[in-house]
Amino acid sequence: MSVSQRIRQTVRCSGGRHRGKKTGNTPAILEEFLVYEDTRGARKRHLAGLRSRVKKFLDWLEGRGLEIGDIDLQTARSYQSDLIGERSAEGESYAVNTILSYRTCAASFCRFLEETGRIKTNPFPGVRLPRGEKKVLEGVLKESEMAQLLATLGQWEEAGGNLRLQMRAYLAHVVAELQYASGLRIAEVAALRLGDIDFEKKIITVHEGKHGRTRTAYLSEYASDVLSLFVTKMRPLILGAHHLHNAQLVFGSGYDRLGHTQNTQLARVAGALDLKITSHGFRHALGYHLLRSGCPLRQIQEILGHANIKDTEIYTKVDVSAIQVVLDECHPRGKRSLNLAHR
Repeated sequence: MSVSQRIRQTVRCSGGRHRGKKTGNTPAILEEFLVYEDTRGARKRHLAGLRSRVKKFLDWLEGRGLEIGDIDLQTARSYQSDLIGERSAEGESYAVNTILSYRTCAASFCRFLEETGRIKTNPFPGVRLPRGEKKVLEGVLKESEMAQLLATLGQWEEAGGNLRLQMRAYLAHVVAELQYASGLRIAEVAALRLGDIDFEKKIITVHEGKHGRTRTAYLSEYASDVLSLFVTKMRPLILGAHHLHNAQLVFGSGYDRLGHTQNTQLARVAGALDLKITSHGFRHALGYHLLRSGCPLRQIQEILGHANIKDTEIYTKVDVSAIQVVLDECHPRGKRSLNLAHR
């Protein structure tokens, strides 16, 4: 019997008695679903999102007097339709990506219900998805602005204050160089372990990527040197000064702590330069700057670890002035001047 079959058998044995009960008794089913997802390898942050979004679906069912066993294609269509028509406290409708998020979690829950025999089939795959938003990146730093920011972060010894503050500034410098070189998300940086880095090949194995995927990230020569110096010389001092005792993690702390510390430092340094950026901005800047320098879209997809090329295409939504520059420089007749003297 496979692992997945054993999981399903365990869930059926523990949860079969709930079959057919009203949604008013569904908290137990929700907890059972979360245990099921945890067993399948879902991360804590994903489980927290599932809890709130699936509860919304269950509350929606209960508000309409529907039982778990009543879920069918019309139920799924009605739920999606109500999400589209729902308004926030400020009177604003949900963004399309928010609707997709709620729908995806409801679909995952229905897949669980199908696998545990509570419903005959998961109806959500039969409902046409709402069209996703085509976002245009805003506020991405220009190459010159990024260079200015990284240079300032690199002057961590001039941060002032005591040694503890200087070390915090140094840590921000290392993380910023790492993110801008590799495109790692801050959660992926926090989950990074010493064994994940190959300094000889200048690659990083990302085990805690989005949707739990494993991928390879790449380091530039300079970022590799910065990270190597941190790991071999500075890391014991940094971790000791901040009382971070997780020896396996490169930066010694989880996502919440590292993300908060990094964004606080970025707000201070970038604010002094009249710039604005969060830790995730380095990933967007990398994709945008690579595209502007002529890097093929497929290679940018590989560098950023996008599963779908459509996620990478967001960086093609550049401003008109950038398009004009590229057209003048790259078009066969872009640099040809009109000689009026012979007319």
